[in-house]
Formats: sequence, structure tokens, C-alpha cells
Amino acid sequence: MCSICHDGGVQPVDLNNPANLDAKKQGFISSLKALAAVLATKGIYYNPSLAPYFFNVSDPAQQGPANTYYTAWNALNGTGIYSGEVLMGVAFNLRLLWSDAGAYAHNDVYAKKLLYDSIDVAYDGIQDLDAGSAIGALATDSGSFTADDKTRALAYIGVRPQ
Repeated sequence: MCSICHDGGVQPVDLNNPANLDAKKQGFISSLKALAAVLATKGIYYNPSLAPYFFNVSDPAQQGPANTYYTAWNALNGTGIYSGEVLMGVAFNLRLLWSDAGAYAHNDVYAKKLLYDSIDVAYDGIQDLDAGSAIGALATDSGSFTADDKTRALAYIGVRPQ
């Protein structure tokens, strides 16, 4: 599929190296999982398989009825930091990037910026360049966000791309 557009000529990044491309893909996926995990610490649970995608219960088996839809976008506003618009924007970025399986290859810098900024703001409500701290603070488990995910996300995000 990629060879339709990429003929093996000069590329902005080495897309013809399968190991390089796979490392980017795994880092991208792990960063998406990190963003979902940060939102989960705020009581916002992402389910990419079930619209409207954001729920107030973590168990997918309980998600679906209207009373489980996450609608309290201003609930964290009491902290004086979060706004509903910003929090909903972070959630939208997660949904957008999760739906674009090739973002790590086709628009890598933009995807990284969106992920970095979204993780940064979801963590503490402020864009203060602490996405790495946010990822580092996440608990890991054997399923949704593993220790390997944490390592890959930190490597992929790094510092905020310019």
C-alpha cells in the first residue's frame, strides 16, 4: 500500500526502513494509550469501538447506555484550571489521532505536537511542557497501558516538537 506513493526515492524520513517505521508506529500507538490513560485518571474513559467514545465508567461491558456517556466536560473546571472546551478538545484530539492509523508516518510532527500538547494539558490543565512527567506518573498494568507502552511513549514524544 505504501509503495503506491513511496517509490523508494528520497523521503523526508526513512520510510523505506521497516524497523524505523514500525518503531514510529509502536511509539504512536503507545502515546495514544498514554493520552487515554491520562484522561482515565480524570474519570474520562475512552472506548474507540463505541460511540460516543467517552464514558464515565471504565468497564466496556457497562458502557453504552446514555447515562454512561461522559458529558461533564466542565466538571474539572472547579479546579480553576480546566475548561470544558479544552478538555473536550483533548478528547477530540485523541479520537482524531486514534482514527488516523497512518498519522505517525504521514504527518509525524503534527501528530506528535497534538499528542504532546494533549497529554500535557490533560495532565494538569496547563500547557506547561510536562507531557513527559504526565507519562512518567501513569500507573502501568498488563493490559491497557503497559510498562513497554510507557517506555515507547516517552521515546516517541520526547520533547515537544517544534
